[in-house]
Amino acid sequence: MSHLPFTPRKSATLRDVARLSGVSLMTVSNVVNRNYAAMRPETRDRVEKAIAQLGYRPRGTARSLRLDRNFAVGILIVDPLSSFLADPFISQVVAGLSNSLGERGYGCLVHGVRPEELERSIFLGDSRTDGICAFLSGDHAHRRDCLERLLKLHVPIIAIEDTNVGLHPDLAVVRQDDFGAAKAMTELFLAKGLRRFFVLAPQLPWPSVTQRLAGMNDAIKKGDSQAHLTIVPCGSGSIAEAERILPEFLHSSQEPAAIIGATDRLAVAVARFVTQREMPFPSSIGSFSASETSNDLAVFTIVAISEPYRIGREAGLLMVERIEKGAFRQQEVLIPIKLYQR
Repeated sequence: MSHLPFTPRKSATLRDVARLSGVSLMTVSNVVNRNYAAMRPETRDRVEKAIAQLGYRPRGTARSLRLDRNFAVGILIVDPLSSFLADPFISQVVAGLSNSLGERGYGCLVHGVRPEELERSIFLGDSRTDGICAFLSGDHAHRRDCLERLLKLHVPIIAIEDTNVGLHPDLAVVRQDDFGAAKAMTELFLAKGLRRFFVLAPQLPWPSVTQRLAGMNDAIKKGDSQAHLTIVPCGSGSIAEAERILPEFLHSSQEPAAIIGATDRLAVAVARFVTQREMPFPSSIGSFSASETSNDLAVFTIVAISEPYRIGREAGLLMVERIEKGAFRQQEVLIPIKLYQR
């Protein structure tokens, strides 16, 4: 039995799309590269329909060589927990960044490493990215050293939730106003007559947590000299560690107090604790949360609602503009935080 030879299907070309849609090659190229300025909507629609009908796919390698770009941005997450994407804040930052980049024709590479393994990151080798977003843990000086190491790669860097502003022209920061939100939350608790504060925080400092603690201390210093803040160290910041440590600290006080989870994971631990056990003293509960729809929020007196998805989207937009225009339009994007009271 004889078989006909296999003939591969010829791929559609830019010229095929231009012929079918009745426009120039330049117009098709502009649609493919998402350059819609001065283009009529009906023209764009006609070209996109022709692309879909022909099954046209841009040749990524040729496009990269022509524009001297890789059309990929990395996000480096330095977290002591290997399950870093289980953290609601981090996962929403990554989702926002990935979606923002995807809408502009760029891919997103995600790599998480423990603090002591930074040098093993794929981004410090031949990662072939056009830029890197860095979500770093550690103190200010350590994060600065990490950013300086990344800047030696000669690609633009965006530091997520960091405070190292102005370090280099090719470094920008996208963060939320953690200091302002924490200060406002503490002022509200002080107005309720609370003078004792227990704050659950991971032992490894995150820049957002450092800013939150600074905001709380500033409010206490300026508002009531009798108030006192106690940091409850919770190891790596996991829910399990917090649930193990909480009873020991909370049973040491009998006066009314505010209990505050300084991260999403620790806020979940506080919520579980107060709903499953009888509190040894009258308490008000505060939280920094990545979602205003969480079922756990009902137990909290005051909640600072973060917008990590927006942080990721802003970082993606800022990075693509830098890649395509050669300079950051601004060195810092500061996003406000909303407070909700029950």
